[in-house]
Amino acid sequence: PFKTDDECVKWIKEQIEKEEAWQPDDNFVENYRQRVAIMKKWKGDMVYPDIYTMDGLYKNYLLVGMEKFVYIYYDHPELIRRWIKITNERILRKLEVKLRYHDFPVAMIWSDLAAKGGLLFSPGMLEDICYPYLKEIIDLLHSKNFKVIFHSDGDMAKALPVLVDKLHIDGFNTVEVNIKVL
Repeated sequence: PFKTDDECVKWIKEQIEKEEAWQPDDNFVENYRQRVAIMKKWKGDMVYPDIYTMDGLYKNYLLVGMEKFVYIYYDHPELIRRWIKITNERILRKLEVKLRYHDFPVAMIWSDLAAKGGLLFSPGMLEDICYPYLKEIIDLLHSKNFKVIFHSDGDMAKALPVLVDKLHIDGFNTVEVNIKVL
């Protein structure tokens, strides 16, 4: 939807302001509480992990498109870093509310970081704008005694050591069954 990079940069700055201002108000809390009550009634005894979230990188590159996102990252790295940081802070605020209402301690984080041929982003880029924020989400979930399952499509072989050894995910979910490390 952006004709120029300048339009995209302007839009990102507006999104940062919105993300910074957002707080989980009474309406958000009540709507979420009602949603959980409906899900509990629907699922009965079925095991259903209903805590799920994206990370800031995935959420934001979906909003502007991957190609545009990467161009803006290289032209305006501080802007992208700030956008992901602020988005992640909103994700954490939402999770703090959501975690109050769940008795099944498993959460899913999804962030499609790979395709069949390998990672979509360089390891350096992931270290810069993905892993630190994923760690914040995982640490919050672990602090509330939730196990964390990470989902990504594609061949995540190069990222799995970081996800397991540094970020401490508890499980991995993928649709790519031919990953050599699994």
